[in-house]
Amino acid sequence: MPTRGLRLVLLGLLLLGLGQCGPNTVVVLLRVRNLTPEITSLRVHATLNEAPATEEAEFAQNLEELAVELPRDEVRAGRLVVTVTGLSATRCKTMTARLMVDVSSGSRYREESVELTPLVPVYCPVTIERIGEGEIVSEPAGISCGTACAREAVVGTRFTLRSQRGGAGFGTRWGGVCPDEYGTEGTCQIEVTGGMKLRVTLGNEGFCAASGWCWSNPTPQGNPLYSVWGSDANNVWAVGPHGTILKWTGRAWQAQNAGTTEVLHSVWGLGANEVWAVGYKGTILKWDGKVWRAQTSGTTIDLYSVWGWDADNVWAVGVGGTILKWDGKVWQAQTSGTTKELSGVWASDARNVWAVGAGGTILKGDGMSWVDQSPMPSISTFLLGVWGSDATHLWAVGAGGTILKGNGTTWTAQPPVPAQTLFDVWGSDANNVWTIGNSGTILKWDGTSWMPQASATTTGLVSVWGTDANQVWAVGYGGTILKWNGSSWQPQSAAVTTNDFQKTWGSDANNVWAVGRAGTVAKWDGTRWQPQNVGTMNYLGAVWGSDGNNVWVVGEKGTIVKWDGTDWKPQTSGTTETLYGVWGLDGNNVWAVGEQGTIVKWNGTSWTLQDAKTIESLESVWGSDGNNVWVVGNRGVMRRWDGTNWTLQSAPTTGNLRGVWGSDAKNVWAVGFNGTMMKWDGMDWRLQDAGTMNHLVGVWGLDASQVWAVGVGGTILKWEGTAWQPQASGTGNVLFGVWGSDAKNVWAVGDVGTMLKWSGVGL
Repeated sequence: MPTRGLRLVLLGLLLLGLGQCGPNTVVVLLRVRNLTPEITSLRVHATLNEAPATEEAEFAQNLEELAVELPRDEVRAGRLVVTVTGLSATRCKTMTARLMVDVSSGSRYREESVELTPLVPVYCPVTIERIGEGEIVSEPAGISCGTACAREAVVGTRFTLRSQRGGAGFGTRWGGVCPDEYGTEGTCQIEVTGGMKLRVTLGNEGFCAASGWCWSNPTPQGNPLYSVWGSDANNVWAVGPHGTILKWTGRAWQAQNAGTTEVLHSVWGLGANEVWAVGYKGTILKWDGKVWRAQTSGTTIDLYSVWGWDADNVWAVGVGGTILKWDGKVWQAQTSGTTKELSGVWASDARNVWAVGAGGTILKGDGMSWVDQSPMPSISTFLLGVWGSDATHLWAVGAGGTILKGNGTTWTAQPPVPAQTLFDVWGSDANNVWTIGNSGTILKWDGTSWMPQASATTTGLVSVWGTDANQVWAVGYGGTILKWNGSSWQPQSAAVTTNDFQKTWGSDANNVWAVGRAGTVAKWDGTRWQPQNVGTMNYLGAVWGSDGNNVWVVGEKGTIVKWDGTDWKPQTSGTTETLYGVWGLDGNNVWAVGEQGTIVKWNGTSWTLQDAKTIESLESVWGSDGNNVWVVGNRGVMRRWDGTNWTLQSAPTTGNLRGVWGSDAKNVWAVGFNGTMMKWDGMDWRLQDAGTMNHLVGVWGLDASQVWAVGVGGTILKWEGTAWQPQASGTGNVLFGVWGSDAKNVWAVGDVGTMLKWSGVGL
């Protein structure tokens, strides 16, 4: 309710008599006319002799009759001006009325009518809340945000909002009004159509799934990218598994909705508004400039490559010698004359088309039929990519470093690249051709010879394409994106590592560790992941600590290293078996488990072996107290420490178990292969329906009602007290471990450096 003088007074109360208003007040009753349905509230402001007479107030009931009530001792003879503004449901100022009344100190009551008239132009509030480090600025100026900002804008005004901050790439989530972006800046264009509230998040994370799981490493995302193509420098697409489609806008990468989670293997188009993507199970998608739409392919066979000449001549090839042709209306199968897998297709025009594949297969098409052009003598190499500058200058590449050169009729072998698989080839002209492959291999043909180029990555590269000789893109595994600028290859994606991560643990939201293959350890400091040197290249299987200054990592050949808050130091484990799990009660009671039934216990001074009474591999360990510690492993093996011995527990499965965690001694979960989910209730282990047949590898929770399980195929499940529900992870990569500090800071880690972060809400 308003303060000081202005109050809303119901007409019924006024009619009880003037005395009801009090001897010390002056009341002006306003009868508001011309109210329209869109008006949901009225804002009233009054001045007396051009000085504020009341505080501005807003009312949402009984809008037809309002009363301005002033303290009589504050009223002097003069002119009272009352402004009434009509507000819509979105808080836009759409109508107004203005009343001028001469009053005197002797006045006590009077009635007046005001008629609302449309406001031209209409003003609406635009409010932007910024979350995260950085700034939001607008063009034209006026919406510049620190943490939050607001202003009124005329309906129809167009703003360009730009996110910016110093340093390397960052993610911008526009709250649904624009696609999320990742780059050195983000841009969103909005038009004011009503009152608007935007929440813009600037973070180190990359793209997010609808459930709210976001890429923390690699960024902008870590799904493999199998193909890249663009219509120009500001419209470039890359595709991959799990329905991954990324688009480069000239400033930043955007994630696009494919409408499918199938593997997408190839992308090609005629222009920025006509792009094709093909993939597994006969998937064909078409971009029309606004959305990707599924097309009828007439097959469920996996498709690996798409290329065309014009809108009526587009080809897709795949498994079993499959060739499909788009004639401008439908996709129709063509007879290839082979059952071998075809992995690449390219056309110089509608009558000169080549397809390559397994066993050194090369086919040439004239638009209607295909003939075999495989080199003689025949080769057994799997050919993966084909391209030409014209119909008489052709290249094909493949396994074993194979490079073939064609003149339109015959193909001749070039010196191979030792111990490499070459996945793709592309050029801007006959003297500027690139081929890419395993271990970050990039070679460039200058018209005379193939010369290696430094790629600054050891990750496999799968596809290459460019606009000209000075602007070329290469993409590959781990979401790797590189760009050639005419003199060097520059990374357009970022990763602390692309080694597999196995497990993660932290002492709080700003101190989190993830460990994995080849001695990989990374630490989250609340802002970013940083690599740490633990002094070994051995596989590391698990991490746990009693606090931020006492953290253990275990792994291959009995490796145990301990973080003391300053440095990582090796410890003697007493075993050479690989250790897969570690957990403890405190800094003086820690268990590590591994192959051949190995269990070792840390007592604050040294590690000693314990007898698990099994030779099966033990994969995970967790406990609620000193008398209740569980280990799980292969063939359904389960053991429980009762404070003295490890005792056999009967599990309702003989499948391999990979993770165990609990909230207390009567709520413990174990997960394993083929979607195995079990819960200990204090008396028995009972199977639960996980809703998946995917292998589950890791489990962790906040309490008995908030538990996560992760596994193969990017599986993430969440237990909310009654049932397990799937959460979209945004990846098909295997997830091995999950841990969180609270409901807004949960991490899942896995294959190819995968780190996902969940902040507690979906998008």
